[in-house]
This record gives sequence, C-alpha cells and structure tokens, in this order.
Amino acid sequence: NVNDGYYYTIPQKWVGSIAVLKDTDNNLREIYKYNPEDMTVGSSLLYIKAVKKKDWDEGKYKASGVNEIMNNGKVSYICRISEDAASEGLTLENVRDNFKLVE
Repeated sequence: NVNDGYYYTIPQKWVGSIAVLKDTDNNLREIYKYNPEDMTVGSSLLYIKAVKKKDWDEGKYKASGVNEIMNNGKVSYICRISEDAASEGLTLENVRDNFKLVE
C-alpha cells in the first residue's frame, strides 16, 4: 500500500486464495478468502487501516477486536483479525512480523 506507506507480506498458504479490497479513500485494505475455482469472494480474514495516531490514542478506533500494529508517531496502523483467520493460526504477532513501513 504505497498510499499509506506500508506493505504486508501474506502467508504462503494464502497465495492464490485471497482477494483484496483496496479502499484508498478510507486508507483501508481488507483481505478476503477467495475461491479461484468458482471465482467467489468469501469472508474477511484481515482488515488493515491507517488512521491518525491522535485519533487512535483518544480511543476513536478502540472497538472490540481492533488492535494497533504499529505507529510512526503520526499514523497508527490498526487491524482486525477475523475469527476465521484466527482459527487458522493468524495472530497479532504474525501480523506485526509481516507488516513493514516503506522508507
């Protein structure tokens, strides 16, 4: 996501079986299950959003299931891991390990 200054390396097992929603206006990327055989998009796996750090610190986005991945002092990068992804082993630590800021 060059607009928001980060990239996320997906797990190898997701290659070929995901679809990505790119919502530039809302600084959002959402990864969904995808079935290439019948070309259908399924449930959400991971939601990543760039928000103002001040808004995060003030609790504007601290809804259930939303966590900060990291921040750069001005922007907080937040995520929500779906129950499906969590049941497949995706954790906040995994997301943080695979999330990198573009320098």
